[in-house]
Amino acid sequence: MSRLLSPKRTAAAAPARGRVSVAEDGFDLFASWAGESAPDAPTVAVVGGGPRAVWAVDELRRAASGPLRVTVFEPHAAPGAGPVYDPAQPDFLRMNFAAGNIDVSAGGQSFADWCAAAGTPCGADDYVPRPLVGRYLRDQFRLRQRHRGDVPLRLVAEAVRSVSPDAGRFAVHAGGGVYWADAVLLATGHRMNPCDHAAPARPGRGPLNPDERTDRRAVYPVERLDDVAGRVDVRGLSLTFIDAVLALTEGRGGRFEADGD
Repeated sequence: MSRLLSPKRTAAAAPARGRVSVAEDGFDLFASWAGESAPDAPTVAVVGGGPRAVWAVDELRRAASGPLRVTVFEPHAAPGAGPVYDPAQPDFLRMNFAAGNIDVSAGGQSFADWCAAAGTPCGADDYVPRPLVGRYLRDQFRLRQRHRGDVPLRLVAEAVRSVSPDAGRFAVHAGGGVYWADAVLLATGHRMNPCDHAAPARPGRGPLNPDERTDRRAVYPVERLDDVAGRVDVRGLSLTFIDAVLALTEGRGGRFEADGD
C-alpha cells in the first residue's frame, strides 16, 4: 500500500521560510513550512523501504523544483527489497510475473542489465527466484543512497511506531527517537501477520485439527514451517498458498513430477 500524509496549513502558521513544490497529478505534496526549527530544505518521510520506496525516491527527485530531503524508515537488513523480496530467502520461492516486467531503472539499472552485469543473465519470460530480485532491489536502493544532488536519501534502520501531526509538521516515532517531516508517505506494502502458535480454535467453527487447540502460523518467513509435521491445512488458495506448498515440499528436498495428466 501507499498513502500520502500531508498536514494542512492554517492562517495562523508562522511565515514560511521557503517553498518547494512537488506535484503529483496536480496535488501539491506539501507547500510551505513554518517555524524557526524548520530545516533549510523540507523533508519527506517514507515509511517502508521496499520497491515502492525506491520508486518514490525516483519520483520525488524527478518532481522536486528545489532542495528536498528524503528519509526512508526500514528496519529490514536489505532496504529496497524488504521482507517480501528478502535476498536471504530460499531460491525455490519464485516471482509470479516474468523477469521482463521487473524494472526500477528510472534512477538506476534495469533488472536485465543488472543480471547481465552480475553474470546471471535471464530471459524476459523467465520466472526468476525472488531472492535474486531482492539482491537487485537492494543494489538499486544503495545506488540511490550514493546519489549526490539536491535530494539526498537518508536511511533510518528502525521500525516506525507511530506518526502524529504536530504544529503543521509530522513527528515520526521510530526506535527510541523522534524524526520530523513535512510530509509522510506510507509505503508499508504487504502486512506480515505475526506468528500465532497454539491459538485457540475460532469460535463456532471448530478446530482445524482434532485437538482442542491448533498450531496456527503465518507463512512468512517460510522458515517458520521447518518443524511442521503431519497434516497441514492452509487457509486461502492464492500466492501465499503456493509458497507454503513449496516450503513443505521442495523446501524439504522434494520435487514435483508429471504424472501424464
